[in-house]
Amino acid sequence: MFVGANSFGDIKQYFKEKLQDRFSANELKYILRDLTVKRFNISDLDYLTFNDNLSESDLLYYHFALKRLLKDEPFQYILGEAEFYGFRFDVGPGVLIPILLGYYRKPQ
Repeated sequence: MFVGANSFGDIKQYFKEKLQDRFSANELKYILRDLTVKRFNISDLDYLTFNDNLSESDLLYYHFALKRLLKDEPFQYILGEAEFYGFRFDVGPGVLIPILLGYYRKPQ
């Protein structure tokens, strides 16, 4: 697999290594939080203590999300939703992403 072990800590480190040139540390925290909250259907508060070992399918979920981010696909498309003024909207390719405070790529 693409990480040494199946721990969430390894996923965090892998994301940081691969995406630190594209996103700020703060953006990476939000990206991982949103992916994890959606994947495991947990609250933002539960995420703070989340450190589970991950299944093979969970590892693939993160792996494919990372590949899509590396191809500059908007994070909202990867997540499948975007929040705007407290409302959640389903989004995908071809849908205008409503942005108030969104995820932006690091300036090059």
